[in-house]
Amino acid sequence: MINAQQIEENLPELALQCVLQNQIDEVDGSAIYSAHETWQKAELQKHPRVTVVQDAATLEDAVANPEQLIIYIPHLAHITQAITRAILARNPLKKYILWESAHG
Repeated sequence: MINAQQIEENLPELALQCVLQNQIDEVDGSAIYSAHETWQKAELQKHPRVTVVQDAATLEDAVANPEQLIIYIPHLAHITQAITRAILARNPLKKYILWESAHG
């Protein structure tokens, strides 16, 4: 039987798997996914393999870092899709971008 602690520990991975089914765009081999469910947004920010960015400069740094494969862009970061696409186009590394949509 799965206990409450095990469920809580697995929620970030479950949120990631759910969001990776919602691809909305692709830029030079990097994929952009929509995170719109409230519980997913909260859990993704806890995931140990997800880098949360706060502005365009931290997004640029994360995209250039080969260690950071999965990047979460919160709605409050005010990073437009145009900025995201431009940063991805400048960098050859393939990334998974988790885009927080405002609704949900």
